Amino acid sequence: MTDGFDYPLQDAYPGQTTTVAVNNIPSHTNLHWLETTLMQLCTGFKSLTFGDTPPQHTKNAQLSLATTADADRALAILNTHPALRGSFVSFVLPGYGRMYPDILTPFTRRIIAPCTVKDVGGGGGGGGAAEPANLADAEWMEDCQWPEDFPTPGHVYDELIQYGPIHHVTLDYTDDSCQKWDVMVQFFHPGDAAHLDAAAQVGNGVMNFLGRNVTVAKSPIDVRVANRMADINARREERNQPPLSPGYGQPLFPLPPGVSPTA
Repeated sequence: MTDGFDYPLQDAYPGQTTTVAVNNIPSHTNLHWLETTLMQLCTGFKSLTFGDTPPQHTKNAQLSLATTADADRALAILNTHPALRGSFVSFVLPGYGRMYPDILTPFTRRIIAPCTVKDVGGGGGGGGAAEPANLADAEWMEDCQWPEDFPTPGHVYDELIQYGPIHHVTLDYTDDSCQKWDVMVQFFHPGDAAHLDAAAQVGNGVMNFLGRNVTVAKSPIDVRVANRMADINARREERNQPPLSPGYGQPLFPLPPGVSPTA
């Protein structure tokens, strides 16, 4: 890295592989189901090749995709995908262990949730609020009883990749009958998360996302980190020491040129 900062896995990911290692496949798994499900979820699906293991042991496989962009997408959405929950299968970079690694870079997570604002001043493609589109796109949604008007991890990834490389997307139901769902997206770079913030700020914190009005907020983890940094920097200032970051709430890492610090 030329900037002297260590972004986890940036030396090898994203954009460096067209294959994904599929690990920890339980012996009872219906392999035909797994293959057909991955064919639905993955853009650029080419093949799923299983390794030779005794029948009673967990299996491993190699998922081959057409492009590095397809592999990046698969790694970001498959590990927490609702169609695969309970399968115990993990999807990782070849040669990087058996489980998909966490990324600890602060200020990279954003929470997106629907809201009831009726008009959007812009952002996320601009324009006012649009009628929610029917997002049903695959058989897995019927199998999982996934509501047709809910976005999927694939929809979220495809919409947000314009802001920068994405480590993972986690989409969940909520107990709030009005909100129904929310999504956590984690970028590799804090500056890319700041790009998403900027798009939302065009509409005063609300943006048009897949035909829906949504809010974009920092994750509670990053808020706690920012508050902790502020406390530390206040004490450092009392001792005439330089701050740990450029200022309150700003990333520990340099932002790309032209990107404003996170608010």
